[in-house]
Parts: sequence; C-alpha cells; structure tokens
Amino acid sequence: MLDAFSPNQVSAAVAFHRILAKICKDATACLFLSQCIYWQLDLSLTPADKKDKYQLDGWFFRSREEWENDIYLNRTEQENARRKLKDLGFVEELRAGIPAKLYYRVNFTNLDAMFWAFSKGER
Repeated sequence: MLDAFSPNQVSAAVAFHRILAKICKDATACLFLSQCIYWQLDLSLTPADKKDKYQLDGWFFRSREEWENDIYLNRTEQENARRKLKDLGFVEELRAGIPAKLYYRVNFTNLDAMFWAFSKGER
C-alpha cells in the first residue's frame, strides 16, 4: 500500500459533490463551495461558548493561507471562485472584527433551490 493513501492521509482528502460541479459550471468554484459547506457544518458542531459573535450567526472564518493549505487554490483562484459563488448567491461574505477578518456563510436556501431545479431538470 502506498504511504500517500494511509488512513491518516485519506481522511484529509477533499471531495466535492458532482451535482455542485454541474450547478457551478466551474470545478474550482465547486471545490471552494464544497469546502465552505464542510466548514459551516463543522462550525455547527462547535459549542456556543467557543464561538465569536459572528460565528454565532453562522459565519465561519478562513484566511487566504488556510484556504490554500486546505484546497490548494492560489489567491487568484480563490478570488475567482468567491466571485462566482457570490454572483450565484451561494456564498455570502462579511468583513468584520479588529483586525478585520473575512467571514463566509453558505446560503443554503439559494443552494437548495438550485439543487432541486437541477434534480428536476429545470436548468
């Protein structure tokens, strides 16, 4: 067995849903969105006393460096994916705090509506 596919390495794999690729029509945006969904769901498991006021409202924070480490997208790729996802209405952004941080939140209402439109063949 290759060391690269040891249980510790495989558990760190990043996956995305094929339907999201069809909805986004962009693999990079799909990858970014899939990771946003992961982090937002992960945030929901965090105890309230461990969250800041923005996280209590469902926002999560990732730095540019953390995104690059997570999904290997450089700055330009991240910016393009973020722009596309904001234009589609799937991801919201909030710059807040001192020093300012860029928070993200998945708009599951819009994403769900598009998912159902795709699953019914309306798009």
